[in-house]
Amino acid sequence: MSSIRALHSIVTLLLFAVTGALSGCSSLSDGRPTAISGPHVSGSPCKVTDWFEIGRIDGLNGVSIENSVYVGRCRALGFDKDQELYTAGWERGRIDYCTPERAFDAGRAGESYSGICPKNLEEKFLEKYQTGAEIAALEKKNATLEIEVDHKLSEFSALEMSVEATSPTPAKSILDEMNKLKSTIQKIRDDLSKNTHQIELLEKTAL
Repeated sequence: MSSIRALHSIVTLLLFAVTGALSGCSSLSDGRPTAISGPHVSGSPCKVTDWFEIGRIDGLNGVSIENSVYVGRCRALGFDKDQELYTAGWERGRIDYCTPERAFDAGRAGESYSGICPKNLEEKFLEKYQTGAEIAALEKKNATLEIEVDHKLSEFSALEMSVEATSPTPAKSILDEMNKLKSTIQKIRDDLSKNTHQIELLEKTAL
């Protein structure tokens, strides 16, 4: 019977974690879990759960105790966490979270840092987190620049077609516009190259 209960606990935990993750997707914009109001959960997964594991997962994801989506959902259903087990699990999880490797990944993924790392680990964590965040910002800029290049190339192609279709001697204004577009495209490509080089340098510092 104990193995059946354990299996039931794991299944309900996984189901609840999935619904919690879907409900918390809006938190990706700022990296902090949002408060859940009026949760729609069938059954009572909060009755049978491994509070140590819930705490560990929250800590591993960089979630502060106060902002736990799972705990908030259970509280809304009238259940409170096992404080001792949850806190023990959270402490274990945050130690795994507060590593340079996880810091870099969190920064690059655009996750917010909620300040949960112990002081003796935070300085190194923030250093790698900032490196990841800088790379993420450069990658975002490059994505925008690539779109801009595509637009400028389309404009240039349209001018070429209009020149071919109208006259063997294109108007000076059209030629000037084409030359201007060429310069703009080259500048954007130079910016892309510079950003890519900077990303490569930052990635090396993260090793």
